Amino acid sequence: MNKKLKLLALLLAASTLAACGGHIAQNPSQQTTHTGTSRSAAREDIAIHLMSDISSFDPKNWFVGADFMVYQQMYDPLLRILPDQAVELVLAESYEINEDATVYTFKIRDDVPFHNGDTLRASDVAFSYEYFADGPYYYSYLDGMDKVEALDGNKVRFTLREPDATFMQAAEVVCIVSERAITEGGDRYDDNPVGTGAYRYVDYERGASIRLTRFDAYYKGPAPIRDVTFRIIPDLATATISLQAGDLDCIFDNFYDTAAYHNIQNDPNLKFVPLRQNQFISFALNHELPPFDNVLVRQAVCYAIDRELIIDTAVNGLADVATNMVAPGIFGYSRDIEMGYIYDVGQAQALIERAGLKTPMSIGAIKALETQKKEAEILRQNLAAIGLNAIVKVIEEATLMADLRAGDYSICSMGYGMTTDADFYSLLLHSDNIGTTNYARYANPRVDALFAIGKMTVDPKKRLEIYTELFKISGEEVAHVPVHFPHVLAVMSADLQWEKTNSKCVYDMSWR
Repeated sequence: MNKKLKLLALLLAASTLAACGGHIAQNPSQQTTHTGTSRSAAREDIAIHLMSDISSFDPKNWFVGADFMVYQQMYDPLLRILPDQAVELVLAESYEINEDATVYTFKIRDDVPFHNGDTLRASDVAFSYEYFADGPYYYSYLDGMDKVEALDGNKVRFTLREPDATFMQAAEVVCIVSERAITEGGDRYDDNPVGTGAYRYVDYERGASIRLTRFDAYYKGPAPIRDVTFRIIPDLATATISLQAGDLDCIFDNFYDTAAYHNIQNDPNLKFVPLRQNQFISFALNHELPPFDNVLVRQAVCYAIDRELIIDTAVNGLADVATNMVAPGIFGYSRDIEMGYIYDVGQAQALIERAGLKTPMSIGAIKALETQKKEAEILRQNLAAIGLNAIVKVIEEATLMADLRAGDYSICSMGYGMTTDADFYSLLLHSDNIGTTNYARYANPRVDALFAIGKMTVDPKKRLEIYTELFKISGEEVAHVPVHFPHVLAVMSADLQWEKTNSKCVYDMSWR
């Protein structure tokens, strides 16, 4: 059974599921604010960095993290789930769930206009879910949906094939689109995309910029900032220079360069803002290729990694060591899933010998984005110490994502934006997602079954028991090599105000 595709209000940080880091000194719950000469001067515009170009303005066809950053401005979901698990209603006015979690009914607001002037109707919501369910990635999120119906009273009813304790997450992820705009636009929809969001499309220069402007008829009222420009700058060092020069106002991608980090700390025109988002850094090993098709070799890699060194030198000390995939605070974590993979070269070498490898041997390239080059370099050194020799190959995001989905890699440095529910990990671990988001190409029928059971189990205590078994199995088999849980930051102009740091909605920003 396919599992649900929950990203992150962006996924991904700098990539669909890549490029994470951490960044605020001492206590990530505190905001580092600099005071200095104001650069805002009652501005009504903002320039935001994108690590890569957008792949499509149709949210059905998302491919990279930049897509979601833009979608959050142009489209709305039915609701959002806050870090404390509270539900924030967006396009939904109310909702009901039947006792066995097989029927979800949403009352849709009747005062929401689309950018083309049409009024949002229940039929648009029903169309959106059916449209997304047919897509290559959202299908796995909506595979349990038996039917969706637009009812009288502007209501939408979802009937599921079986109980689903996590379907509310789909209501957060699926962007509601205009049925008329999609059907009439056809292949040219990207030329005139239509949503209900606080910002509407203006123009797009491939590889350079995307411009949006305020939608004055937005149902919550006009946004404080009028014009939004996304500047596409793949190199983070270049983006940092642009930020300090005032050509950019905000970068959401985390900083790995120590010098840049300290320069920004000392810049009175800039500030760091901690994001209320969960992220996880790992090394993905291709389970279908030798030597990583051998669990003993994967376990050896776990012991060979100096996680403390990676944290100190690659992310400025701003992360917590991970010896499993699930951070405390995420539903599904328990102490029983801690694998105890500490830095122990002797243990790693003993496992390599047990695996029967003749070392030294070449394992090809460690693929990584520029933002994770330092982590990949340390991994290369750690692996060389146990006779596994590799080179580091830095490639741009779209190519990396294509290689991962095709299984065209041996080992890769990865980052993921996580939800607060263990069902998210089905993206990374369920065999049905090999070829999409299961980059390690990990497959275990028992793990697949446990995801299905966990999804159908409403009782939290029983669900936790299910996920404890699941993560003990995947941890012992080293589905992924856990590295660290970063403290996630954005860096922006000191004059930019931003309250809701659980999302990246420009609507929640203003100039002081």
